[in-house]
Amino acid sequence: MPARIFVLRHGQTAENKNKIVQGQLDTALDETGLQQARETAEYFSNGAKFDVAWSSDLQRARKTAEIILDKQQESNETEPVRLRLDEDLRERHLGEAQGKHRGILKDIPGVEKDDVFCHRILRWWDTMLDDIIKEPGTGADAGKTVLVVTHGGVLNRLTEKLVKRSELRSFRWIEEGPRTKGLGKHGNCCITEYEVESDGVGTVVVTVKRAGDISHLMSEVREDNVDVQSGDGVV
Repeated sequence: MPARIFVLRHGQTAENKNKIVQGQLDTALDETGLQQARETAEYFSNGAKFDVAWSSDLQRARKTAEIILDKQQESNETEPVRLRLDEDLRERHLGEAQGKHRGILKDIPGVEKDDVFCHRILRWWDTMLDDIIKEPGTGADAGKTVLVVTHGGVLNRLTEKLVKRSELRSFRWIEEGPRTKGLGKHGNCCITEYEVESDGVGTVVVTVKRAGDISHLMSEVREDNVDVQSGDGVV
């Protein structure tokens, strides 16, 4: 039975709403973001039960993850799942653009280099994958379910880089269901779902089941998802 890895973008912040570049600024969820997180938690409480949880250490991601895990514990009366915070899951550092309006940015110094950004994302992925494959009772074929809450830029790069890694780790798309025909837009509290399993001869097979899915959000919250409306979702 494959492991299931749900990678989410955090809920909305006031900076998202006002089109302010966040990068690694430690911004908080606004009321819409809190509602998005609660609706996402409700969605998962009726299905997935997380065995392992990871989050960016920035509070907009951490709070989203905490709301989801608290709901799971409340709904299933289970032991709390330890939330692992990792700086490698942070958004890309956007240098002097951070705190400024998106519309006036050009040639901003201090932005984290793309190769450095991608390296730390894949470093986290390999750490997580090694944990769920090698740890006793949590192997890829044990059917464990993993929650990850991060940022739009990380989501964009993660799937893109996994596709390009196909020569190292087998990779495939499931061409059905919501948002699987491409990388899609990564709005607040969107869900990208991977299945990971061993092929029995030492190769890890990664299947993308859906990408950038926000169908679990109520219509009024979905309509207020500014990064989906604008096609952004990277900061």
